[in-house]
Amino acid sequence: MEGGLPRLYMASPELLDIVCCSLCRGVLEPATSGAAVVCTQCGEQYREKQGMLDLNPEPSPSAQSEMAGHRILESQWIDTVPEALRPLVVDEAGDELLFSLPVLPHPELVQVPSLSRMNENAADFFELLDWMDIEPDEVILEIGAHMGWASHQLAERGAYVIASDISHQLAMTETFVKRGVRMERIHADMMDLPVQDGVLDTVFGVSVIHHANDLEQLFCTCARALKPGGRCVFFSEPVVGLHDEQRKAEFGAEEKEVGIQEHIYSIVDYVSAAKAAGLIPEVLPLSSVLRDANRRYRLLRAAWLGLLKTKVGYTGLFTCHIYPFLLRLYPRIPFPHMALICTKPM
Repeated sequence: MEGGLPRLYMASPELLDIVCCSLCRGVLEPATSGAAVVCTQCGEQYREKQGMLDLNPEPSPSAQSEMAGHRILESQWIDTVPEALRPLVVDEAGDELLFSLPVLPHPELVQVPSLSRMNENAADFFELLDWMDIEPDEVILEIGAHMGWASHQLAERGAYVIASDISHQLAMTETFVKRGVRMERIHADMMDLPVQDGVLDTVFGVSVIHHANDLEQLFCTCARALKPGGRCVFFSEPVVGLHDEQRKAEFGAEEKEVGIQEHIYSIVDYVSAAKAAGLIPEVLPLSSVLRDANRRYRLLRAAWLGLLKTKVGYTGLFTCHIYPFLLRLYPRIPFPHMALICTKPM
């Protein structure tokens, strides 16, 4: 107790070395009042929300719309689960599911569309984590962390992870924390990250940056927060053809109806925005796309797989030029078999 008020949240010193004031980017320190932290520069106080540091106390109108939309979709999600399977997604079974994601602990859960998509992309996700070769205590901020399953997998590989989101669903990360997973958690808007300059090794996101109203602004705030040589790693983002107006109009219609900010960008949009922010964009192939027996051009796929095995297919000629060019011609919705990597120059 301090001043008669219970301290519900205590920000760690490590986290305070990374985050900053959302208003002026001043340094934050523990507060002596009922607030969790206070800005040493402007005096703004930040409190806890749902047991996490709330660095987004006054969400923008678009963020408020997004948050309300997530609540609506969350209330409807259980309706997508067959009644016989519902015991597998609630209570202790729900915790087991959360810890297993993106792999499903029960094969029959592929009948749930949202879980099926995650399971389909699981091999790609873990291949991407292998490629990242995460260093011990690498500082990774996940934007749009949602329930925190990806942050959990990053933390399991030794990273110092900060899970961030505007959504109330970030509170579900408490399941990981209670079981000893090292994970910091903050409510924050990815469009204006409350993070000090040059402190992050990696900004990570799964199917999140297409929610940005302004890609260049998003990449700029990520670039500012990255250390020289740091990287953005974005997985499973949708990509549309340059002139596919029908797909652009139809994409995310259901989510848009409830107020979620859904956008569909071309690979040119992603690459141009990254370059404008001073980042070096690359498209990283994930080999599962070449092992799909249902795809045509078997000999061509075999040759491509050979290029990947010899590492030639990972050189800048391919990742910076050939793959982005191919995605202009053969866009993917979604974009699971490749990842977008944007590096801050040294």
